[in-house]
This record gives sequence, C-alpha cells and structure tokens, in this order.
Amino acid sequence: ERFVRLMKTHLAEGVNFQQETKIFFINEGSLSPQGRTSNRRIQKEILDIYVGQLRLLQSHGLIRTKNVKILAFNILGVLNWHLRWFNNEGELSAEDVHNEMIDFILYGSCGLPRDGMK
Repeated sequence: ERFVRLMKTHLAEGVNFQQETKIFFINEGSLSPQGRTSNRRIQKEILDIYVGQLRLLQSHGLIRTKNVKILAFNILGVLNWHLRWFNNEGELSAEDVHNEMIDFILYGSCGLPRDGMK
C-alpha cells in the first residue's frame, strides 16, 4: 500500500505541475548547465527513493527481480512517460489513468493471475 501511495503521489504531482515536470524529465536540454546539474541530483534522489522502497518490498518477498535498480528505472519510465501523452481533458480521468498505470506496474501486461494459471 505504501508503494502504491508513492506512485499515486508521483503521478498526481506530475499532473499538478505538468509543464514544470516536463522540463525536468523530458526537456532537460533547455536547462542551463546549473539547472541540468540540479535536475540530475533531483532525479537521483527520486531514483533512490524508489530503489529503497523496492528493496524493502524485496526483503518481504514481494518483489522478484534480479536487479532492483533496473526495476526502479522501468517503473520511473512508465510513470514519467505519461507526461508526454496525458491530457487532463481526455476521456479518462487522471485517477483512472493513474490506476491503469499502477496496475500495469504491479501486475504487468498479462494482468492478475487467474485461478489455476501460472
């Protein structure tokens, strides 16, 4: 639940500050050298938060991966990519889109396992 709250907060703040967040995650080239340095520091801090949370989940046997850092990069890729395509005026609400994204992160493209299927 804590990890889901982290992702929901990440997504919600991305929508609340969509233009500003785009600059940091997508248009980094438009930043000054000092801005790029700050941006990389912020991104590393965010990555470290996700890696820490994933390691905690792994310690409880809830994450199966060979490399937690790569998993964190994959998750952040999904979460940050929506900054390019999400439209607040689209047919789905931000909450619906965010729930779909989180379900994908947690359960993959095959969804929840059915009884008797592996």
